[in-house]
Amino acid sequence: MSKPMLRVSVHSVDPRDAVAEVASGTVDVALVVGITAPDNPLALADAGLLASTPLVETPLSVVLPIGHPLRRRKSIDLDVLADAPWVAAPPGAVQMRGRAPLTYEGTDLPTLLELVAGAHGAALAPAPACANADGIVTVPLGLPRLVQRTEMLTLRTLTDGQRLLVQALQARAELT
Repeated sequence: MSKPMLRVSVHSVDPRDAVAEVASGTVDVALVVGITAPDNPLALADAGLLASTPLVETPLSVVLPIGHPLRRRKSIDLDVLADAPWVAAPPGAVQMRGRAPLTYEGTDLPTLLELVAGAHGAALAPAPACANADGIVTVPLGLPRLVQRTEMLTLRTLTDGQRLLVQALQARAELT
């Protein structure tokens, strides 16, 4: 008996669009990533048609330029950096405060890390995602305790093909 073939197409969308696309049946599964407190679900609206399954939670670190005076701390509470410039990557844009205007249209992590390395501000990111980036250091986030959480959105009732995709994603998440 041959193993069923699974074809997967991946594209990036805003989390609100992901919810709508799963609810309408346009896509089979959506992976939504966001920041939340540990063991807290992401705040995703649905009409009761969707199931949200947590896949991965990774603690966040403060990403700083390599020469930053706080680089040697064991952890950093966010209130310590309340007035510092930040580089943030909300869906669709990187916004900066506290420096000359700079706009980056996208959510590419390497670009975000390059902006931090260039001393344009600090950022929040999971430390493993920053492992090979030059010009930055990561310091564990103290308080508030926050994680990057990935949730899988599906319809509550799945076809056989959708079930295969869900099982493959869950198996992959267990490896990380």
